[in-house]
Amino acid sequence: MSEGQGPECASPGCRAPVVHIHHVIRCSRGGRTDLANLISLCPRCHRHVQAGSLMIDPVTHEFNDRHHRLLPGSHPRHRRRLQRRERFRRAMTA
Repeated sequence: MSEGQGPECASPGCRAPVVHIHHVIRCSRGGRTDLANLISLCPRCHRHVQAGSLMIDPVTHEFNDRHHRLLPGSHPRHRRRLQRRERFRRAMTA
């Protein structure tokens, strides 16, 4: 789980509130229950991950579609940049 993720889903482009904490590597497959193996997702994105239509790289936490294509904005640094832009935009319109 990213420390700076905030209250929004970690999936790129999704701004839904976090409800589920997902193990990137399942416990049954040797995944640990620590922050490095957890990611925050909304219920919709969590269903997509469980169904296999959305995949999370266990090392980088980048998101891929079912064809193993990297989704735009999925790199954690890129997500932080988008969050900063959004905070700036909100501050300018307030």
